[in-house]
Amino acid sequence: MASHSLEKIKNINVEDAHDEQSFFVGEKPVSDEFEGRYEILEEIGKGGMGVVYKARQPALQKLYAIKMLHSVHNNETILRFEREAKAISKLDHVNLITSHDFGVSADGRPYMVMDFIEGTSLAEIISRDHKLPLRQTLEICIQIARGMAYAHAQGVLHRDLKPGNIMLITQPNGGTLVKIIDFGIAKVIEENAPSNLTQTGDVFGSPYYMSPEQAVGRGIDERSDIYSLGCVMYEMLTGVLPFRGASAFETLYAHMNEKAPTLKLNALKEQFPVPVEKLVAKALAKERNDRWQSMTEFENELNSVFKVLDSPFKALLQNIEFETPNFIKLKVWECAALGALIMTILVASILFWPTSQPVVHDKPLVSAQQYLKEQKLDDPNEMARLVIMNGSPSVALDALDCNDDALKFFKQRNDIVKLGLSGTSITGSGLKYLTHLPLRQLFLNQTGVSELSALVNIPTLEFIELNKSLVTSETLASLIQLPNLRSVRAQEDSLNDDAIDVFLKMPSLEFLWIGKNPEFTDAGIDKLSNATRLKTLRLTNLHIGDDSLKNIDRLKNLKVLDLNGTNVTDNSLEKISHMQLRELHLSSTNVTDEGIRKLSNCGTLDRLTLNDCPKVSQKAVDKLAESLAHCKVEHFKKARFR
Repeated sequence: MASHSLEKIKNINVEDAHDEQSFFVGEKPVSDEFEGRYEILEEIGKGGMGVVYKARQPALQKLYAIKMLHSVHNNETILRFEREAKAISKLDHVNLITSHDFGVSADGRPYMVMDFIEGTSLAEIISRDHKLPLRQTLEICIQIARGMAYAHAQGVLHRDLKPGNIMLITQPNGGTLVKIIDFGIAKVIEENAPSNLTQTGDVFGSPYYMSPEQAVGRGIDERSDIYSLGCVMYEMLTGVLPFRGASAFETLYAHMNEKAPTLKLNALKEQFPVPVEKLVAKALAKERNDRWQSMTEFENELNSVFKVLDSPFKALLQNIEFETPNFIKLKVWECAALGALIMTILVASILFWPTSQPVVHDKPLVSAQQYLKEQKLDDPNEMARLVIMNGSPSVALDALDCNDDALKFFKQRNDIVKLGLSGTSITGSGLKYLTHLPLRQLFLNQTGVSELSALVNIPTLEFIELNKSLVTSETLASLIQLPNLRSVRAQEDSLNDDAIDVFLKMPSLEFLWIGKNPEFTDAGIDKLSNATRLKTLRLTNLHIGDDSLKNIDRLKNLKVLDLNGTNVTDNSLEKISHMQLRELHLSSTNVTDEGIRKLSNCGTLDRLTLNDCPKVSQKAVDKLAESLAHCKVEHFKKARFR
């Protein structure tokens, strides 16, 4: 990112990011403002911009927090606040604070009524403990990312994500629940600030967690929230902010122009695995296009790292001495799991895996260093990252530069039950090195695999993913010979109606997901009504309509039906309404208000999605939700950021 002119940020007015009450105003509570609705109990926080009261709703005897800003005498600002508050009030997620009411008082003070949370802010935790352990940091950040991903899907940005706006609540089981607070407040405050502080190009917010684009007053999107979360995660792990100048001016200048320091630089003697360093560094990239492009993508990467670090060899990984050269550092993380797991895999297999599964304990496994030497592999990316998930010996080679020869490694193993090869360079020829394994799950997404004949020698296989592979309807036929195959996922492949005949011949198939395969026709999909074992059927983004579902009610065992992105209309809903479904997905279809009324008697439904259905109104959805009291009904239009 090119160096920014100092003149652009001279007039910045910001408050200390560690003042978690920076949005509060100083008015005293006035009970008659909420007479008959809320009883003001006490002032629980205040600051330069507003005040927060603890209140009780007399009829429900429930506690709430009421946040009031300073008086506003600008109708446009009030309307903007109401639009923001209305959007926030629709957010319904376990990791987000719920807003119940909003308005403007008689003297022009905007207010919002929210859940009253008895917890501890992340800012307090960091202040008390200095920094958090890696595992706890990941657990918290995963919840933050999950909640923010949901908010972004609704078109709502946070704009002021910081430790003071993250509350931690201890659960009865000892776990921690994250609640994110203060959505949209930064934008409202910016508009209410005195005119001499809001000239063109000025910035308002929390400087320690502000993205470069926000610092110079550019338009922001979800990647700005990702940057802020990267700053929060950095502080949690090191106890130090990634950028902190002598003034707000210097801090924001650093955000815009200085490269983010590594975790190692500020963590004293503590070492972090390379994937953790990379994860944080990517979140803190100066340019938005170099960061994670969505909060969901960030969450997925956090989960991937957590699964590895939460495995039985976590302690060994933490004790590894990381060497200086970058090549060796990469090798230690992506390959050392082999050496670490060698010492623990046998014990872990005995402790966590049922005794009926094969367990090898009479043949020593080679170390990562020995394997590199013997195989003469110069690229450590060809090494496996071994993990134990749910007590099952598993290997993830996903997205590594792994070819067929690298699969020879598995010839010396016979305890792997879950194998991820997605995004690698393997072909069908390499699968012959896996036929002795007791595999139960196999991931072959985005590979060069077309021929599947080698898999007939793995009778234990229960689950396979083939998304974006080179598999055809003809080569798919090899899977018919697998007696225990229960789940097949095949999206964006070169499949056509001939594949339906293959699916029908699979003796144990219960879960089928086919999507974005343009060659499927209504007649072909209709034949799936003969697959009476099916419990889950996902037919997403296919060019199919009502004729494909003429006999769908024959599937008496079906519990989940996903028709997202198809041309299905109201005509199919009559049959569907008589099925004993637990989940029904109709997002981005042609169903209407009149059609969804037919679903009002679907008493077995636990979940119904009607997102981005242009002919479905919120009023009709609300009425349907009343009829389906125990069903979660999702409905929102395509996300558009304001």
